Amino acid sequence: MSIHAAKGTLMDAIKQLNARWTRARGQWDDQAAKRLEGEVLEPLGPKVHAAAKGVEELASLFAAARRECGDDEG
Repeated sequence: MSIHAAKGTLMDAIKQLNARWTRARGQWDDQAAKRLEGEVLEPLGPKVHAAAKGVEELASLFAAARRECGDDEG
């Protein structure tokens, strides 16, 4: 799997998680739901976006290394 494909998979997964949580939250409204949302789901978004940014930075570094090594194939 390429770096860009991995980033796409990660972003798709968080999008699906958010959509499913929205559906579940419509029927689940108790303290456990609020705790899950506050302690797990809300902090997850910024972490996923930071990871995606890191993946992009790695992709740039790998591309630069390939250019410097004379291997522009990947």
